[in-house]
Amino acid sequence: MFLGRKVAFYKRAQILVADLHFCATTSISPVSDTQRGGTPCIFNDIDALTMFADYRVPQVLKYFGILEYSDTLTNALNQTTFKDPDSRFEVELRGNSIEAVERIVNTMNQLIDEEKTKPNRELQSKTKCNNSSIDCPESKTKNTSCDRKESSSSSINTSSTEINTSSSEIKSSTEDRINAITVDVFLWNYRRDHVEEIDREPYHRVVSVCY
Repeated sequence: MFLGRKVAFYKRAQILVADLHFCATTSISPVSDTQRGGTPCIFNDIDALTMFADYRVPQVLKYFGILEYSDTLTNALNQTTFKDPDSRFEVELRGNSIEAVERIVNTMNQLIDEEKTKPNRELQSKTKCNNSSIDCPESKTKNTSCDRKESSSSSINTSSTEINTSSSEIKSSTEDRINAITVDVFLWNYRRDHVEEIDREPYHRVVSVCY
C-alpha cells in the first residue's frame, strides 16, 4: 500500500517475459511481421513492459544525476541497514525509477526520429548546392557537393557513456527504436562494469523475494 493505494511491482514476472521474448527473437532471425505476435513468446507489445524495478538501477540513475534524493532519504540509505519491504521510501524509489526510465526512452526515441530525418535533409541540401552558384554550407568550394560529417546514428552520449541501440539485447517491437528493457539492461550492465565507482552511491536494502 502506498498512501492508501495498492501498488504492485511485477519485476520477476516482467523479467520472465523479457527473457522468453529475447530467446524467441534470437532463435528466429530476422523476425517477420507474421511471426511477431503470432509465434509463442514473440510479443508485439514487448514495449509495454517497464524497467525491472530493483535496487541497482535506481543506484545507477542516482549516479548519472537522473534521480535526486532528499537529505532524509540519503541519510537513511547511508545507514546501510535493512528496511521494511513495501515502505514508502522503497515504493517511491522503485516507482520514480520506472518513471525516469520511461522519460529516458521517450527522449531517446525522439532523438532517433530526428536522426532518421537527417539524411533526407542533407540530400536536399546537397542537391541545392549542386544546382546553385552559392557556396555550399560547410564547404569551401562552389558548385560541389557539400562535405558533411557523418552523424553517429542510433547512439546517444550520456556523460561519457555511449548507448548504442543497434546492439541492444532486447529489441523493441519497432526495430529502430528502443524500449524500457533496452535502457534497463544498459544501466544494469553499466553498474556491473563500474562497481567501485557506482557503489559510492547509496542503495536501498530490503529483505524481499520480489527482487
